[in-house]
Amino acid sequence: MKKVIVHYKVKAEKVQQNDELSREILQELHASQPVDFQYSIYKLADGVSYMHIAHFMEDNNPLLTLPAFKKFQLSIKERCDEAPVVTVMEGIGFYNMLSA
Repeated sequence: MKKVIVHYKVKAEKVQQNDELSREILQELHASQPVDFQYSIYKLADGVSYMHIAHFMEDNNPLLTLPAFKKFQLSIKERCDEAPVVTVMEGIGFYNMLSA
């Protein structure tokens, strides 16, 4: 299973737009219910930084097929103060993962 974190900062005036686009992604995921996939989006305490965490089977990232994700990516450069940084992780272990 592949684990990826993406973090970035948006311009203060783009926070609401970013939140709305993020919720659209989550709505499509809830509707399509891809298997072997976990995804979460967090807004950090500063109110402009975001972290997306995805767990998916190697070479099978369902985000890439979602219209909402494609829409999210179209304007990401315009929304950001700091461009997205993608970090691939190796899981060591998990305890009592709760959904937000």
